[in-house]
Amino acid sequence: KYFYHRVTRISRWEKPDASVAADIEARIRAEKDAMDDAIQRRRAEMDAKKATDQANSDRADVVTKDLEARVNSWRGSRPLVQLLMDLPTIFPPAPSLMLTDSPTPAEVKKAYMKAVR
Repeated sequence: KYFYHRVTRISRWEKPDASVAADIEARIRAEKDAMDDAIQRRRAEMDAKKATDQANSDRADVVTKDLEARVNSWRGSRPLVQLLMDLPTIFPPAPSLMLTDSPTPAEVKKAYMKAVR
C-alpha cells in the first residue's frame, strides 16, 4: 500500500504510527500558530506606524498653516526692499541686509541672493 499525508504531502510505503502522525500534525499546527502570531504582530506594528505617521502629518499641517499665516501677516503689501530688510524679524538666522533708500535693481538682486543662500 501507498500512504499519503494530505497536509504535509509526504508519501510512504509503510503506514506511519499514530504517534508519528500526531507529532507531524502537532509540529505543523505549531508552525501555523507561530506564523499567525507573527502576522498579527506585524499588522499591529504596521497599524501603529500608520497612526504615528498620521499624527506627524497632522502636526506638520498645523505647523505649516501657522507658519504661512505668520509669513502672510509679516509680508502684508510691503515692497520687496522692505521685506528683505525686515527678514531677520521673521527668520532670525537670515542675514541682516542694509539697503539704501532707493536701491538699484542690481542691489536688490544682490540682497535677495544673499538672503536665499
